Amino acid sequence: MALIKTVRKTGFTIAPEAGSQRLRDVINKNITDDDILQTVGDAFEQGWKVIKLYFMIGLPTETQADLEALVDLVQRLKVIRGSGGRRPKINVSVATFIPKAHTPFQWCPQISLEESRRRIRWLQAQLQSPGIHFKWQNPEISMLEGLWARGDRRLSDLLMKAYAAGCRLDGWSDHFKFDRWCAGMAACGIDPDEAVFRGRNLEAPLPWDHIDMKVTRDFLAAEFEKAMKGEATDDCRDGACQNCGVCDFNLIQPQVHKPPAPRVSGRPASPPADKTGQLDKHVLTFAKTGSARYLGHLEMAAVFKRALRRAGIALHYSQGFHPSPKIVFEDTLPLGMESLCERMIITLRQPLADAAIVQRLQPQMPPGLSILGCEAYRRRKADAVEVDYRVQLMGAAFQDQPLERLRRQSHFYIERTNRKGRLKKIDLKAMLTKIKRVPPEGLEFTLRHQLDALVRPADLLRHLFNFDADVIRRARITKLKMHYGPRH
Repeated sequence: MALIKTVRKTGFTIAPEAGSQRLRDVINKNITDDDILQTVGDAFEQGWKVIKLYFMIGLPTETQADLEALVDLVQRLKVIRGSGGRRPKINVSVATFIPKAHTPFQWCPQISLEESRRRIRWLQAQLQSPGIHFKWQNPEISMLEGLWARGDRRLSDLLMKAYAAGCRLDGWSDHFKFDRWCAGMAACGIDPDEAVFRGRNLEAPLPWDHIDMKVTRDFLAAEFEKAMKGEATDDCRDGACQNCGVCDFNLIQPQVHKPPAPRVSGRPASPPADKTGQLDKHVLTFAKTGSARYLGHLEMAAVFKRALRRAGIALHYSQGFHPSPKIVFEDTLPLGMESLCERMIITLRQPLADAAIVQRLQPQMPPGLSILGCEAYRRRKADAVEVDYRVQLMGAAFQDQPLERLRRQSHFYIERTNRKGRLKKIDLKAMLTKIKRVPPEGLEFTLRHQLDALVRPADLLRHLFNFDADVIRRARITKLKMHYGPRH
């Protein structure tokens, strides 16, 4: 805990899973109330101000007494004070338990939607108190997760029907359309009461029995029986072998590593800082094409960090309590757009030749991300002022009339609302310096690059050609080249 504190102190998360010791014994969660109280007390004493507690409702054999024990545990944690007597904040998160395949609870029923709602409402009422923030997962989402956790081959048809009905991005509540999922289940002959909310016979075949996970069905059944009795199973890493079926003690066996020796200093070692003041900076040029265009910006940054690490290229890190590698991307591509001219700046801990960086890094890149070149960083005296793009349509065609209309007009305004709700007009024609048709069904154009009025290719397709979102989403948009000019 002291080591965590030296790096970055945000929230401190503990997962008791259940409020009572009896129920934690059922799920083999080997922590006690005293362990939780001691850990939270230590965290508050170390300066944490927010504690996050994660619980599940609907665990096998759960009763009202277990829910009352959950509330009692939270209330006992609430009275603990941190250093200086400060009152900390406790975030309580609750989700419905979902029985999973290949676990001892694969035969258990999931609690119904109404029962899940009832337990959540009861906990919400009991935990309405200053300093406690209560949140929960939508029971309807939990029901679908339960269906996918133990479903059969009919789910492939359900997935296609739900997708065709517009069920996408369901992890966001504003996109979740439970009624369409229900309609899809009805069309596929899937009864939620039968597939999710009923228990399974220990002897009956299960849809996933043909998948060999090494853990035997007999072992899982025995663990299920022990769970119903509240009997714990020892950890085989420091106890007797449980004969689960995974280890053959030839190729597969437990690997237990000794805990690392404690550090003399309470602060973990961070990459050494450069003492000379001369940082080794390089500019990488890379292409992002094919399947890589579906990587979001944060995902792409993570890919590059891993690739650089595998290539043995040591990055310079920022100093402070949250060290991070010195990587800067010059532009953030919209999701789905390809590019042949992306640039990023990396700062190295030790000097390395440009050619060596490319030679080491390229083999570590996934398909679609290609290193085009590397050069020593020099502060540019120019900004990107124009960007060339190419658009290839799929299942649609460009018409000549919009281009003719654009040529005849002195201005072509589009409207955009900023984050503060203010309406802004942008002259698209002034931003568009070149445009031409490229057969078959292609278009090449150049847009001015202004931070205060940034126009993307999707804006052109939407406002000039009146294409709908589906056509724009299927279009192959490629960033070809950036042109630089003097800074103002």
